[in-house]
Amino acid sequence: MNKIVVEGWRGINHSYALVNQWQLLEMTKRNIDLRHLDVPYISPKWNRLANSSGLSLEQMLIIDNIKKPEPGEEIDISYRIAYPYNLAPSKSARNYVFGTSESQSKEIHFINRDPKKANKWDPNLFIVTPSRWSKIGFLKAGFDEHRVMVVPHGVDPETYFPLEPIVRNNWRKSMGIEEDQFVLLSLGTCYFNKGVELLVVAFAILRDKYPNLRLILKDQNNLYYNRSGRDVISDVEKSPYYRQINKNNLDEIIYISRNLSTIELRTFYGACDCYVSPYRAEGFNLTPLEAAACGTPILVTAGGSTDDYFHPLMGFQIEGRVQSKGLDTIIEPNLDSLIQQLTELIEGRKSVGGNCGSKYVHTKFSWARVCDQLLRVMQID
Repeated sequence: MNKIVVEGWRGINHSYALVNQWQLLEMTKRNIDLRHLDVPYISPKWNRLANSSGLSLEQMLIIDNIKKPEPGEEIDISYRIAYPYNLAPSKSARNYVFGTSESQSKEIHFINRDPKKANKWDPNLFIVTPSRWSKIGFLKAGFDEHRVMVVPHGVDPETYFPLEPIVRNNWRKSMGIEEDQFVLLSLGTCYFNKGVELLVVAFAILRDKYPNLRLILKDQNNLYYNRSGRDVISDVEKSPYYRQINKNNLDEIIYISRNLSTIELRTFYGACDCYVSPYRAEGFNLTPLEAAACGTPILVTAGGSTDDYFHPLMGFQIEGRVQSKGLDTIIEPNLDSLIQQLTELIEGRKSVGGNCGSKYVHTKFSWARVCDQLLRVMQID
């Protein structure tokens, strides 16, 4: 039986910690000897109370009960999933380091070894990254093609699935949303790479024509403290689009900054009419996949990391143009394309998502299937 030690974050809602926790839950179901070693968070402010993962108590108990490795214990495989990326030599037979390169820059934050030297002198070191887009950054950093493994993220079908109509209607009423209103949703940090300000501009323009349009922004201000959904308005005010919009429409945006449990997340996903992510650069972009698993149509930028999982059953793509920005590579979404796709969805000219989209995600991108791929990459049968 293979003995694996996972060195990473757990207990909080940072994306790396969430990925780690979902993978740990699946690994506990496999015929492997699993260990977990906690890596210190990069922020002293992060903690389980303020930044809860949102997983159930039962799930957290399973994760917390994974044994720590004993001093001197022989380990077959080390899998590191935290930040910055630790390239230190491992005593394991093989060492896998998870990472993402959102903007494909070679300036990735590694510690304990230079990537080019590690690539040359350590034949047992490999990189795991969740998309072909992200892989390019690690190749630029100096890793050989065969050392960078692409393993996607996934969803838990028992957590993310379509809402029953009565649950959906009750949630919308609790949020003050009328039955005939068309609700857009976007979750995550409000940094430049997310392109949230473009969604705000599109919303403000479209609401003049469609007064029943609403927008919900769920930020990660509880984790990063320095960027809330309301800060996006400052970006919009400085943008060349500000003159085109009705400022009063900005007052109709609903902002959420608090932690949400996975059950609450599922309700947000399932009760909205479209999940929108006009991103510029992402390592994977998990939230649209979770929304699609809940049967909600998604709208994402074309050409980036989401190309690895996007299917027309799930929604539509926003046209964009690849640009170099210093050492970074981004995709600048086309605002007219975003507005056009939203218009067709609002007017009902396109019908996607629902049970077909949800079933596709459950079949192709469950955490169980992702875990199988990860273990194959680690050469575990």
